Amino acid sequence: MTSDVFLFLSAFLASAVEMVEALTIVLAVGVAGVLVHAPLSRVPENAPKFTVGLLLTTFGTFWAEGAGGFQHDLAFTSLTR
Repeated sequence: MTSDVFLFLSAFLASAVEMVEALTIVLAVGVAGVLVHAPLSRVPENAPKFTVGLLLTTFGTFWAEGAGGFQHDLAFTSLTR
């Protein structure tokens, strides 16, 4: 009987810790959203969309080429050359 109580309390406390962690993350994201809303409302809407689209296209192309077996010779981009 004692081990059952110990296991129940352990699971309960682990769940409580995870609940506090999730609540902290939700509150932090909410506060960050409130803080950046005013500055971001002045940015034209198409600029971030273009930037995100360009990044996704670039990374997607790079990953697709890697998955297809294409080998990059990126020695010309090295800063330590």
